[in-house]
Amino acid sequence: MYSTCPSPVLRSPGYTLLEMLVVVSILGILLAWGVPGLFKYTRSIRYTSSVNAFITVLQQARSSAITRNEAIEICPVVNQSSTCESESTSNWGTGTMISSKTSGKVIKIQDSVTGAKVTLSSNYDNTFAKAGRIIFTPTGTVARRSFGSGSNTMLFTFCGTDLKRKWIRVGPGTLIKAIDEWNNDSQDCP
Repeated sequence: MYSTCPSPVLRSPGYTLLEMLVVVSILGILLAWGVPGLFKYTRSIRYTSSVNAFITVLQQARSSAITRNEAIEICPVVNQSSTCESESTSNWGTGTMISSKTSGKVIKIQDSVTGAKVTLSSNYDNTFAKAGRIIFTPTGTVARRSFGSGSNTMLFTFCGTDLKRKWIRVGPGTLIKAIDEWNNDSQDCP
């Protein structure tokens, strides 16, 4: 006697082509959605790192002034050399140099800031808007410049591509601080 039931089909282990196409399609959609966010997050981390590195340089200059008991100058450099930019510059993204104001001895040269444009933008009364130097006194405070009047507070502006603007406030006294808002200015970089 013959059975009228069909014989069981033997299935080989593995996935069908249709199952594989569905999984690959889902992975493609997830990657297309997530990768741009990952790139922006990476840029944001580099940007924050640049801001923090710049704060560290300012704090090193201040600390050097206190420990050496002498005036210390920090200035933007020309193409990572040991030459300060002219005092009329406001661009601090090319790198910085810390040096003794009295002897002129170079203490440290810091590489350029990556991922951001750094400018010494202003202070409360704009007398430092074009001052290409900061001088810390032996007590660690910001020295009053020989020109202008008013506050010794300086404000550095950091702008990165597709990122929010950040500011570093220096002075009066010994204050060096990163801030996210300044006088209701737009946080969008031009």
